Amino acid sequence: MPALDSLRREIADTEFVLVGANEDRDVGAARAFMNRLGFDFPFVLGRGSLRRRFHYPGLPYTVLLDRAGRIAGRWIGFAGPQQLRTVRALVRSEVDRGPRQSVRHRHGG
Repeated sequence: MPALDSLRREIADTEFVLVGANEDRDVGAARAFMNRLGFDFPFVLGRGSLRRRFHYPGLPYTVLLDRAGRIAGRWIGFAGPQQLRTVRALVRSEVDRGPRQSVRHRHGG
C-alpha cells in the first residue's frame, strides 16, 4: 500500500484515483489502521463482506480498472518490485491516453 500511495501522489494531478478497501469488521479498527499508516486516499469499509462479494482468494488484492471500468490488471498477494513496475506502467499508459472520449450517437433524419 505505501508503494501504491506513492504512485498516487506522483500522478495526483491526473484523473487517476486510488481507492483502498479495508476488510476489517471493526470500522474503528479499519479507520485507525488507515490513519496510522498516513494514507490520505479514500477507502471503503468492507465490514467483512468484500471477500464474499468479489471472490478473491486472499489479501493483498489489487485491481486496476481502465477508464471504461474494465479490469486492466489484477494481482493477488504482493510480488515485489516487478509487480509495482507493472502497475506503474499500466497506470501511466492509461493516464497518457487522456480522458475517455464521449461517444455521440447520431440518428439519421
